Amino acid sequence: MLHEFSGHRLLHPLVEQHHSDKHKDVISPDTIVLHYTAAFNSTAHLLDSPNVSAHFVVRRDGTIDQLFPCNIKCWHAGRSVHKGRKFVNNFSIGIEIENLGIMNEVTSDGGFTWFKKFVFDKDLVKVGSDNWHKYNGVEIGATFLLCSLLIAEYGIKDIVGHSEIASGRKVDPGVLFPLDSFRKALL
Repeated sequence: MLHEFSGHRLLHPLVEQHHSDKHKDVISPDTIVLHYTAAFNSTAHLLDSPNVSAHFVVRRDGTIDQLFPCNIKCWHAGRSVHKGRKFVNNFSIGIEIENLGIMNEVTSDGGFTWFKKFVFDKDLVKVGSDNWHKYNGVEIGATFLLCSLLIAEYGIKDIVGHSEIASGRKVDPGVLFPLDSFRKALL
């Protein structure tokens, strides 16, 4: 499939471009940080602010929103350290994947809700005492494709979960995301 980058934006049929000038600091990315959104639908507008932002959002249907060019610093990692380097935003591309994460609020009918969105038991997996929202194959495939394209374009050396760079503070992308197999297959 034909793809290319232009102005640090990925030109690909799955990618919908959004244009924002809220950030200006230029970076040279060598790391990808994976997150979950803890929300559904229209997440892209929530991640296009001066305080919270990401380069990409992978939706449940496999569509990818690119919010910022890959060489612009976004605010997705917060207080973070990776391999002794602080401020991971300074050298990383942030990818948010639509997923609700931990779901422990039970409704009266035995289901689960998150931000008033009902989630069926079949979409959850119990790990320990927590119920985790499942990732679907389409968004996993789109995330894999996106990471492979970013690795080819930028020479990315590491793929990390937010939980790995903000230990004790964050848990995303969560226990159900196949992070180890991503690293093994892509790096």
